Amino acid sequence: MDPYAAAQRLGRELLAIAHDDDSVSMRRSIATIARMLGSPRPSAEDWDELQSHLERLHISVEPDLTARASGRVMLSATPSLTRGWVELSAGQLAAVAPVNAWLLIGDEASLPDLKDPGLLSAGLTWTGSKQAQQGDLLFIYFMAPDKHVRFAARAAADPYFSDEHEVNKKVPIDRRQWWIPLCEPVELAPIPAKTLWQVYGSVMNLRGRPSHYLKPAVAEQLIARGKPARPTRASDGTLKTPTGRPELPHPATATLAQLRDIADGGFRTEGEVEQYVVEPLMRLALTRHRNARLEGQVRVGRGLADFVVYRESRPTGVIEVKLGTHLRADSAQLHRYTSTLGVPGMLIDSGRIYLSSGTRLIREIRRRSLSSTDLRQIGDHLAASR
Repeated sequence: MDPYAAAQRLGRELLAIAHDDDSVSMRRSIATIARMLGSPRPSAEDWDELQSHLERLHISVEPDLTARASGRVMLSATPSLTRGWVELSAGQLAAVAPVNAWLLIGDEASLPDLKDPGLLSAGLTWTGSKQAQQGDLLFIYFMAPDKHVRFAARAAADPYFSDEHEVNKKVPIDRRQWWIPLCEPVELAPIPAKTLWQVYGSVMNLRGRPSHYLKPAVAEQLIARGKPARPTRASDGTLKTPTGRPELPHPATATLAQLRDIADGGFRTEGEVEQYVVEPLMRLALTRHRNARLEGQVRVGRGLADFVVYRESRPTGVIEVKLGTHLRADSAQLHRYTSTLGVPGMLIDSGRIYLSSGTRLIREIRRRSLSSTDLRQIGDHLAASR
């Protein structure tokens, strides 16, 4: 088989399993593969290296398996945000407005040496929200004795869970954290805590939480007050007002456009994701399936599924809802339900939708890019007669 054609096929298989392993080393292999598949045509040497990375990921080359994958090429010529685990640079993100803004927290132990510009471009990662999305705007606040917002950055990739990193903090904390890779941070004119509270509208409780969601109006004021002290090429592309809307539209009347536009940070609980995402999503997705209905909190084996789709009295799909998804654990939970009922499934959180078949996640859809075609596929996937 032509190496590039084989790489395309393996890449499609990779799309279905990329999130199954949360270790840092596996993610690095995935990123390497993505970069190589993004080249016009890998050389024979590239192909050998590609094979070694694929073998580490235990990716099958069997045609019958790859044919069942999503069918999308891993990387297009134009950088896309649809594959959030491939890190993008500030330059690549400059043309894309962030969806959310977040306040990340540090202390004097994590305050970079402002005299060492190399530190600011060394590929920092920071603890943050599992709801964050690639491209989001991140403000970094340092607690006492500093008590200032000093940097802003864009999220280079989606957050990932790890217990392998040591948290650089004055007071030791649990190493099991969600981490956000940062693009090159922009140094801001320091914004004192008092100004932050005024802009935010109240005093935040900064202890015990790695990040706080900031509404677009708050982010816009912080951008205005923290104009970069040292302008860089990244500053214009970094400091953009988020586009996600924090308001939650009524589930019974929410349109597809409104569903796409909700900010991920606007959701505080799984219950809100169920009410304001799943219910309107399934209302729209099941319009072509008139005898299909959605039922919540259904006992399946020893567990309680968040939703089950029925046609007449027969289950045809199961849905598991999370605020933010830890794919290895959450997909295993979904599989227990789907295998018990013998139906396909859907795993969904505040910003991502995963369709499953058997033990595999076969497609990822970003809510912010949800289309009418996606709605039809979701409806057919969960409500089709089998």
